[in-house]
Amino acid sequence: MSERQQITPLKPYDLEEIRKSRKRAATKFSKRRKTFLRRAHDLSQDCQAKVYTFIEYNRRTWVFTSEPDQASFPPTKDEIVSRDASETGHT
Repeated sequence: MSERQQITPLKPYDLEEIRKSRKRAATKFSKRRKTFLRRAHDLSQDCQAKVYTFIEYNRRTWVFTSEPDQASFPPTKDEIVSRDASETGHT
């Protein structure tokens, strides 16, 4: 006879704890996302750096670019690889 774990229904307080846990996680993500995007903006302003960030979470996306009017930014992966290869002398 194989041993099987019986699935017991969740108690109302278990469901409430799950809801609270998810809400805490969502709040934490939201705060960190806002801070991250603010820091990306600060970096672009303070250092005149070109910055592009892409965040995906729960099928939602957030994008920050310091060059919104520039069609060539951000560069494609191939452009980055070829630029890095030419700078280091590798072909």
